[in-house]
Amino acid sequence: MPSLSPGVAPRTFSHIAPGSPTPSLQALTTLTYRWKRYILYISGRQLNILRDATELVQALTFEDELVAVEAEKSSDGLGNGSGRIAVAGKGDVWILEPVTGEENRVSWCKALVLKQEDEEDEARTLSWGNEGEVLVGGSKRLSLFSTVEGSGESSRVNSTATLKELEERVPLWTKELASPVAYAAFSPSASLIATCGLRDRLVKIWRRLSFEDALFDYAYLPHPGMVTHLEWRRSDPAVLEVDDLGERRGSVYSVRHDEELEVLHTFCTDGVIRVWKTGGHQDVDILTLHTSADLVGAIPSSPILKNTDTGLPTPPARYAFLLTSGSLSSAITAALGKTALSKPTHAQEHLKDLRSKHPDVVVALDGRGRMSAWGFTSPGQRQRRPSTPSKSAPAGEVFHIAHTEDLGIRLEDGENVRFDCWVEGDEVNVLVHGFEGMVQWWKGGVEGLFSPGSAGGERLQRVADWGGVPEEVSGLSRSIEGDEVVAWTDRGWWQIVAGRDSSEGGRRATCHALDTKQQTADLWLRIAATGRDNLAVIALTAKFVACFDADGKAIGARNEHSLYPTSVQILLLPRMRDEPASGPVYLCYDGRGAWLMVIAAPRDHDQSSVKISAADARRVAILDPKISSTQSWSHTRVVVHPRKPRWVRAVCVDGNGIVYRRDMSSMHFLDQVESSEEPGLVFHSGVRGATVFDAIASHAALVGDAGNELVIVDLKDGFVEHRQRLESNVRQVQFSTASSGTGGTRSLLAISYYESVDVMTEAHYEPHGTEERRTWQHIKSISITGIGLVISSIAWAQEEQLAIAAGSSVFVSSGVTIGKQLGEELRDRLDLSPATSAETAGLAQLLKQPLAIWHPHSLLHMSLRGHMHAAIQVLRKLEHRLRFFGEGDVLHPTFEQEPSRLTSTLLGADTRGIDITIVSDLRAQLNIIDLPRTSIAEQTELKHVFETIAYVQEHIGSLDANALRYLFIWKLRTLQASSVQSPSEVKLTNGDRIPVPPAPPMTYREILFATYSTTQQPLLELLVAHHTPLAPITARALGLSLWLRELHAPASEGSALASLDQLFESLAQSAYRSVYPPDPAKAALYFLALRKKGTLLALWRVAVGNKEQRATVNFLKRDFAVEENRTAAKKNAYALMGKRRFEYAAAFFLLAGDCKSAVRLLAGQCEDMGLAVGVARCFAGDDSAVLRELVEGTVLPSARDEGGRWCMAWCYTVLQQPTEVAKALIAPMRVLREGLKPRARYWQQDDPLTLTIYENLRLKTTKSGKKSERLRAEGWEYQAVLRSARILRRQGLLLQALELVKTWEFVPAGKRSLDNVDDDGKQHINAIAERNESPAKLLGKEEGQTDPLVATADRAAPPARSLLDDFDAAPVTAKKVDAPAAGLTPQDPAKSAREAKAAEILAKMKAKKAAATAGGQAVVKEKPTQFDEPAASSILDSFGF
Repeated sequence: MPSLSPGVAPRTFSHIAPGSPTPSLQALTTLTYRWKRYILYISGRQLNILRDATELVQALTFEDELVAVEAEKSSDGLGNGSGRIAVAGKGDVWILEPVTGEENRVSWCKALVLKQEDEEDEARTLSWGNEGEVLVGGSKRLSLFSTVEGSGESSRVNSTATLKELEERVPLWTKELASPVAYAAFSPSASLIATCGLRDRLVKIWRRLSFEDALFDYAYLPHPGMVTHLEWRRSDPAVLEVDDLGERRGSVYSVRHDEELEVLHTFCTDGVIRVWKTGGHQDVDILTLHTSADLVGAIPSSPILKNTDTGLPTPPARYAFLLTSGSLSSAITAALGKTALSKPTHAQEHLKDLRSKHPDVVVALDGRGRMSAWGFTSPGQRQRRPSTPSKSAPAGEVFHIAHTEDLGIRLEDGENVRFDCWVEGDEVNVLVHGFEGMVQWWKGGVEGLFSPGSAGGERLQRVADWGGVPEEVSGLSRSIEGDEVVAWTDRGWWQIVAGRDSSEGGRRATCHALDTKQQTADLWLRIAATGRDNLAVIALTAKFVACFDADGKAIGARNEHSLYPTSVQILLLPRMRDEPASGPVYLCYDGRGAWLMVIAAPRDHDQSSVKISAADARRVAILDPKISSTQSWSHTRVVVHPRKPRWVRAVCVDGNGIVYRRDMSSMHFLDQVESSEEPGLVFHSGVRGATVFDAIASHAALVGDAGNELVIVDLKDGFVEHRQRLESNVRQVQFSTASSGTGGTRSLLAISYYESVDVMTEAHYEPHGTEERRTWQHIKSISITGIGLVISSIAWAQEEQLAIAAGSSVFVSSGVTIGKQLGEELRDRLDLSPATSAETAGLAQLLKQPLAIWHPHSLLHMSLRGHMHAAIQVLRKLEHRLRFFGEGDVLHPTFEQEPSRLTSTLLGADTRGIDITIVSDLRAQLNIIDLPRTSIAEQTELKHVFETIAYVQEHIGSLDANALRYLFIWKLRTLQASSVQSPSEVKLTNGDRIPVPPAPPMTYREILFATYSTTQQPLLELLVAHHTPLAPITARALGLSLWLRELHAPASEGSALASLDQLFESLAQSAYRSVYPPDPAKAALYFLALRKKGTLLALWRVAVGNKEQRATVNFLKRDFAVEENRTAAKKNAYALMGKRRFEYAAAFFLLAGDCKSAVRLLAGQCEDMGLAVGVARCFAGDDSAVLRELVEGTVLPSARDEGGRWCMAWCYTVLQQPTEVAKALIAPMRVLREGLKPRARYWQQDDPLTLTIYENLRLKTTKSGKKSERLRAEGWEYQAVLRSARILRRQGLLLQALELVKTWEFVPAGKRSLDNVDDDGKQHINAIAERNESPAKLLGKEEGQTDPLVATADRAAPPARSLLDDFDAAPVTAKKVDAPAAGLTPQDPAKSAREAKAAEILAKMKAKKAAATAGGQAVVKEKPTQFDEPAASSILDSFGF
């Protein structure tokens, strides 16, 4: 799966808010570098460089507030410029230069700093001249700088703005100004400078007489009103023209301009645009008026405004942007080239006529949707071929081009706006910078824009809206009542950056400021949005809390509070629908549990009646006072209860990582009497502290003190569902929940780092959880790496969009996930290709869908639960469906059957198996067909489960249910291990000897299954037949010494491995021959555990060539009944421990008779608990104190501390404590670990299969006349069943969960018994009477049969009694026939025949083995070949015999 570490990922944003543009005249510009267009604008202290509507290339932060930005234009207009940018603060000016990094990524860095001579001179405007000249217009002086390397005076200074040394430049010359300058701009040739003050009516023209010295000639351009804007005409790009057929041609008929001609456009408050041009060298005036156009009269339908002060009519506002003739001509040529072969339209003819006139175009707007385009012949235009009067307009003539009434560009009344436009291909791009805090990007084809008949809405389409807050974002908060996300700053600025109104471009998307004058001048530490207009914002400072409406106006008076403001959260308390109309009530609380309420008025009431009431001591606290913590609560979340109306759920975490959950009524906070609460629950996360925390009703996520350990806790059962150590520190986590539309919810978790965010979603519990199969899956990565910002806050928006705040910018990621961001296994499971994109919400829902009935996890649980025939039936149906399955067909998860019918199928009595034909067909189908919603790994696992079922079904008649479970898991893990084994691991090692396949490790769950099996001998024979010869490492993996019942085999036993002593003898031989030449030291432990010192001595005598032979033989000849020799043996054991030969040291401890030390050494240093238990049983016996001390002192405490139910149940089974076994299987974990240090819980500790063993145990005691109440576990059954059902549901096994709760039979409460004495007065031990005979012996006596598993034989020493015999003892008096196990029917004739055949085959195998091993001894009498049905009272009847 993709790593959760930060990295560069595709930046897919649906919307970005880089920041509110600074309301200055030069806050916006564009730059063309390396054939790419970049858009630059300043926002507070941040410079934003954008590539398109949703791509912020870079954001640079400065120490001072920025006032102007200007990019150096390319000399040829083709994008081959230097790419340098000048950025001005009020004090200094920085020069940025482009740098190309990896993958040709362009970024800008600070290269120079231009220092003003007068510190009080504040920069206002910037302008680039020729050869790196920068003109800075300030409040007092006009300064010229040179940025060329080695020019002017320079000095090295240390700049704190870039944390590195920057070269400082001083001005080449400065000129005093009479008033602060508003405009100062170089002409394209840099020979003229135009300046104007803030409210001047004159434009001053500076003509440079010398480029080396500050010598100027001056002229003034008078205007009837205040000059509002001026700009020099841009040079036309030098490009080849393209004719109407799209072919390049020469410029024979092209238009050229006088290279020395300069054109200036000025705008005045009278609504007239004036065009000024330079004359010849002999002209007296520097600039002369070329032409003018009345923009007010251009749109006559606009309403006339009145001056509110004088009452006189005021001309309406006019806005305009310009297109040069060269740009317009290239756009028209590109547009006509697209449709050159089609019949020309009226709009195209209009464009051709417009191009023939070669005009400059001014587009006038009134800000209310009206547009009027006018053209005038460009000054200085010259024709290489004289044109006729019909095709050329006289110089200075103004003519109309187009008009529309419904243009999309709408502006506020009286809003100051600046425009920038350019042409790309046949499209005209227009940037609109509104001083109210918004930059809009509009784009439209030149044909549609200037067509006489196009509708207004079709002429320009909005590409982007860029806004935000003018300062660094302090936080993001999701609205309480809606789906809006609000960005806010500590100075009271806030704006809706994501939600239903953020993309409309209207007033709701503008930036608002809180009315701080009426409240406080302190910094705002928390601002939360409600989603309402009448009470839009609840804000808190360090001491006060205040409320504001949607316009930032204060509501009511401020109130003091005692909350910790940086951790304050706000919740809308739930109300009943039938309650009388009243205002909403908001609960404000902090991380320590303190709270207050804000009671608002209804929407149609006066909002000044809002009330802010703090909590008093009489009201109930959020935290339960009965639960105390050694540390204070560090984080708190209060959410609406998922099921109970008018209830809330509080989730807290303390410094120890302890998660606390409490449900309470909302009436607590409303000061009403009828309120109630539930006792709190405490869950341990296993991490130290919680630096980052978030919670919803179902889950809590926290990050420990280390900052990179993520833990997700389930708040129902307290399971730690997910634990992962990340590669970078986490800054924030936040949940998002949404209804799936089917009654469920899907949960998403966003994890933010410094420059990236990862999104995880809830998935199923995986039985075999790995790195690729976690409970919470990573599905998406969002990165802002390389932009230059650090993520400060995140918040979920509607439709699973995520808002990310960094600096002054807010990025809103789309609710779409790209397939290549998913892991290969997860992508294959969801049937997605790397190029496919899907909704994030849909992916989250797919991952939580119930598993198909033919899924390998479903078949696995059915088989282990005891419904083997139901699993076989599902495979038969799957084979039938796949037989005719084709591409595009749908394989229904339940085969189009109802859940009730499927649960009946699980309990059905169809015992048909799968024959070899079905096996081969299904195997071939699974190798060819790609099953839907199934990954390659899951389909491979399905093959393994299918092969396992086909293998296990052959032994249904010869093994009981518990043995089948052990065999099933062993076979499945064997297939899994063989599938991942590389070919190099299967090669031959010693000549032609094939290595024994490694045995899969079996856990205590499988060991407990085998322990309770009454058919251990045939199970052992199957295992040994596969792992031949049986090596010690194989016996350790299979746990043979932990579950073999018989300690000494009877003399008449036909099998060579029927008991533990026979097993140890076989292991001794295998260990002896494991090396060449054979080494008796490797077999010493096994022979001495069997007390066969003589055999070991004989092996040492023939160990010729072994350097230890002589000393060992002499030592073994001693009599170890003598204390001196025992002491010598112990000394040798300690010496061997120093050489780290621990197993050999344990053998010498046994030689000294110290079994306790040997067992401790094996369990401790060797970490081989199976070998330690086997040695203790063989050497000391099943009823020895050594075995009991090992189990009680080592195994059981470790199992209790780790919460291992299976291991605890095995320990109590060995200790003959059935009551404790039942308790270990179903009791809550807090009961089992009572008195121990609390630890984190995991769902694997409450395996639903524990109910299977508990059910069998309860059935045994019921049959024996000892009711299940004697197990003293009936009080935990209800919780255990519901807990198991919840785990099955989280595993995706809804059908199995339904079957469990539907079929489970609880013990009636009225049948409880407090006594522990049987009717005959015999005292019970742990509620089960002691019996010295195994259930198989009892069955043999009752039916008059002899079972080879329990047949006795003469031995030299009397056999020791097994601890497991008493535990499994069954009565002989019960005659009632109980219901057969689910899916197994002994009365079925077909089954009886299969069982008879299996018994016959088993008998022949035993006879052959007995004949081979007997040698010259007497031949054992063969057993009858006819299969006899066991008695109805036999306990084996429950397992299918």
